[in-house]
Amino acid sequence: MNQAVRRRPQEAKALVKAGDELRKAQRGVVSGRDPAQLREATTAHRRLVEELTEEARAALEERGAAAAATVTRVAQTLRAASIDKETSKALTAGTLAEDVEQAGFGPLLSAVPSGARPTKRRAARPAPKPKPPPKPKRDPNAAKRKRLEEQLAKAQARVRELEERLESLT
Repeated sequence: MNQAVRRRPQEAKALVKAGDELRKAQRGVVSGRDPAQLREATTAHRRLVEELTEEARAALEERGAAAAATVTRVAQTLRAASIDKETSKALTAGTLAEDVEQAGFGPLLSAVPSGARPTKRRAARPAPKPKPPPKPKRDPNAAKRKRLEEQLAKAQARVRELEERLESLT
């Protein structure tokens, strides 16, 4: 793999840049942006991984050691190293000393969502408690009304008294 990177340094730099674009596109999709950018970034990244993997296979075949398992490990390391900021420095320098595995969201980077945007689901919230009825406002005329009702009651009582007297006279 290091031989492939040293033979094609521009592609190695482009792969690291594609890995950076892939991370940005993935964050964008997670935050609700259009997944088309992620699909494009995934395709570009995958193409560059394949190109450098083929170059590594050629370097291995020159030495007679191009086992399929080794080529697969090279592809996985290229993919993981190009996505990881720290490891990508060693990748572009052609000085990786061991295999690199994807961590975190790495495995999800190859999963490209469909073109349909998911609808946002809201968490089911319990129904709001009904508000208590508003407290009645204090009637500014309550005292006056009470006084007038008392006067009316007295007047009605007086009318009944007078009617009774009148009936007793007849």
